[in-house]
Amino acid sequence: MQSQAQGEINVYGVPRVGASRFGVEPEELLVGTHLIAHRRGYTHHGIYLGDGRVVHYAGRIKYPHGLIEEISLAEFSEGRAFRVEKLESGRFNGHEIVRRARSRLGESRYDLLRNNCEHFCNWCRLGENRSLQVECLTAPVRRLRNALLRLCSTYRSIGGARAAIQEESTEHAI
Repeated sequence: MQSQAQGEINVYGVPRVGASRFGVEPEELLVGTHLIAHRRGYTHHGIYLGDGRVVHYAGRIKYPHGLIEEISLAEFSEGRAFRVEKLESGRFNGHEIVRRARSRLGESRYDLLRNNCEHFCNWCRLGENRSLQVECLTAPVRRLRNALLRLCSTYRSIGGARAAIQEESTEHAI
């Protein structure tokens, strides 16, 4: 069951849905918390600043080159439940995470595969520019590429061995 924050409405005119089904109420959020909101087909990531504010990397739907901006928690959630990222505690404390997030406000170098909202949040928290969504999406291609490279390497080794054997047999024939 989802709970609604009374009287709070997001930019789309939809009552904001609280996060109680994930065990977190907006009042309980700590500064520097990595938030994840579910969208159709993907998850959207942001850093909680406190006082109901979030920094996130808005994608190309809203801005041609994306934009790191500060918005309200209601705008970030778009009327949906959100959850808190709990996989790793991170290298930085909450205030340092907020400082790092704010240091990139106004940046507009969005790249779906190399610099998206998840990359941004992981950089703020962990100092690592990575996205598990992208890694999962590209994993099959990377595995195929690595298999092909191993196959080519093996083929070259076999070809080199054949050439050496052929050369050796020509020397013995003389």
